[in-house]
Amino acid sequence: PFISENEKKVRDYALTEGHSIVQLVENGFNDLAQCPGNLYNYCTQGQILLLVPSEYQHKEKPSKISRQQCMVLNSLAAEICAE
Repeated sequence: PFISENEKKVRDYALTEGHSIVQLVENGFNDLAQCPGNLYNYCTQGQILLLVPSEYQHKEKPSKISRQQCMVLNSLAAEICAE
């Protein structure tokens, strides 16, 4: 999920080196959703895929991510990597 600042640095480095990333996010998409500004070009190049668990609905003003949400996203990421 690249939650912490250090994890985001690893993600950004991997992207600049040309690798592809799957990122889990906690805020669902609305009808006009697109990649956040700093990831937009990577999205258009097909380098990053953002996935949202179906139980996370879109919030106009996202709140700070909770520890529970972090644990769920990390668990889902581990499951994806294991397959």
